[in-house]
Amino acid sequence: MTIVCPSCGKTYTLPPDKAAIPNLSVRCGCTAVFVASSAKVVAKAPQPALAPAVAPRRPPPWPRCANHPHVRSAHVCPQCVRGYCDDCTQKVQGGAICAACDGLCVTSAQYGDKQDIATRRERTMAEDLRVIAAYPFRDPLGFALLALFAGGCGYVAGWFGQGILMLYTFHALTRVSNGDLESFTPDVTDPVELMQPARLAVAAFVISTGPLVAVTLLVPGAGLDGMFAGGARPAAAHADQRSTPGDDDEATSEGDGDDDSDEDGGSAAIADGDDDEAADGPRSRWKEEEPSFGAGAVALLAITGLWKLAYTPVALTVAALSRSILSTLNPVIGVGTIARMGATYWQAMVLYTILALTQWALGYGLDKIPIAGALVRSFTDAYLSLAIACTLGLAVFKKAAALGWD
Repeated sequence: MTIVCPSCGKTYTLPPDKAAIPNLSVRCGCTAVFVASSAKVVAKAPQPALAPAVAPRRPPPWPRCANHPHVRSAHVCPQCVRGYCDDCTQKVQGGAICAACDGLCVTSAQYGDKQDIATRRERTMAEDLRVIAAYPFRDPLGFALLALFAGGCGYVAGWFGQGILMLYTFHALTRVSNGDLESFTPDVTDPVELMQPARLAVAAFVISTGPLVAVTLLVPGAGLDGMFAGGARPAAAHADQRSTPGDDDEATSEGDGDDDSDEDGGSAAIADGDDDEAADGPRSRWKEEEPSFGAGAVALLAITGLWKLAYTPVALTVAALSRSILSTLNPVIGVGTIARMGATYWQAMVLYTILALTQWALGYGLDKIPIAGALVRSFTDAYLSLAIACTLGLAVFKKAAALGWD
């Protein structure tokens, strides 16, 4: 409460607890004494109403101009993420400058592409399964031509068809690594673009599949054909050794002679014994010469098979990154690449293993179907090879910064 001294007009403000005391006397500085309740009370001046707080205006999203939200932006400042139309863009010596932070602006298209790449790199491999599944059909004509061409070459020579698929796989991997998901067909009119990937694909094949091929060809008893078809040939050979025209004639002659003899079956018994002994001799010799599929060969095949399965993706990755045959053939660089890619590589490895095993299983079953099976297999092999290329290419694309690909 505010009161006024009746003598000098000086004002005093009394706290609420003092103002509540009845007949409270107040001594003014002018020596006047008066009762507070009888003094004039000054009404409290009303406080001006506070203006409502106004939130700072947020600039519109970068695709729109910060000053004209209804107009699309032509340039964007990467630092403050503000868009500017052509009229609002400040240009200095041909460059666009941000009016808010004086930073260098880029075109809206460039900034949009950069944001799109960042979003795609943040996705996991599992989130890109649809992209991988649809990739071979991005170029339907190219996919059909690849299937027919590789299938025809494979019909003439299986290794040649696999080489064509390896070349396309490597070429597609390289393009996906750069973020290009539109086409996987190489330019056959450019020998440089065609031959360099071919040499790198051969190097990747040598370092990943070469040990398995060497074991199969050089280690005794490690041939896969001998493992699965070894029992049929001894039987055929035994039949050839046991029944020859000379032996049949000799047996017939001996049999006729025994029938004309006067002995009571003794000679026939001896002849039968000789035949059994003669038959057992070649059979025993064949068993001694029959190759055995030993535990060592099994171990070598298992080790080299696992190496092919595990190192093929990283061999293709190193070839795409380094563009060097020597680097592709160096397993130390491959192991270092795996370490730098981290969990993304192992996610891609799981998908690669599933696709590779599916390709092998389908090929094994389709090979048993004449004519139509070969045609269908050419398309399944082409589809799965391109899906593998997209898988590995996306893994490199996501880890571009760690691999120095940027």
